[in-house]
Amino acid sequence: MDGLLCRKCWAILHRIKRPRRIANYNSLPFPIFYLFEWVADQSPLLNSLLICLKNPRTSAFHKRFAELLTFERGLIGRPVVIPTPATRQGDQDHAYYLAYEIAHLYKTTPKNTLIWQDKQGKQREKGKKDRASARMVGRGLYKKEMKNQVVILVDDIITTGSTALKAYEALGSPKDFELWCLACRNPAALI
Repeated sequence: MDGLLCRKCWAILHRIKRPRRIANYNSLPFPIFYLFEWVADQSPLLNSLLICLKNPRTSAFHKRFAELLTFERGLIGRPVVIPTPATRQGDQDHAYYLAYEIAHLYKTTPKNTLIWQDKQGKQREKGKKDRASARMVGRGLYKKEMKNQVVILVDDIITTGSTALKAYEALGSPKDFELWCLACRNPAALI
């Protein structure tokens, strides 16, 4: 194997891998693509891996999962790759590192063009109402740069899709927009 995980752990991940492209996830106006269906507490290995990916020193994992996403999705061309914004402006977090590796595979660079306004602290520490009221804005990327290109928003997990929807709107609702993420949390409950 590649030294990232033992054979047994890779076998478990490949057994639970369910790459899917969903066109109507929670009534979002764009498709999502993910590798794993994640139901908390049903896969301790996946739980640990998703937490581990929040550490920037796990770049080998980011690279491996970027390769899996890119291979499973099979997109041709050079997309615009955008990470979901970090909670603190200017930080580079797990979504940035995954987006960087995806962009690298397409021989481009990620566009760090989204920022949160009115958002302080970690998302899981916020209530639903506070998270829903947070606003996202796009900066430095114009519609002409996205015209005739697929725009890929990269995140680690999709739960309700509200972050992705805010990004989509902040970018001006691009025509060819997709969300790529590692895991979809409880997907059957939202379709």
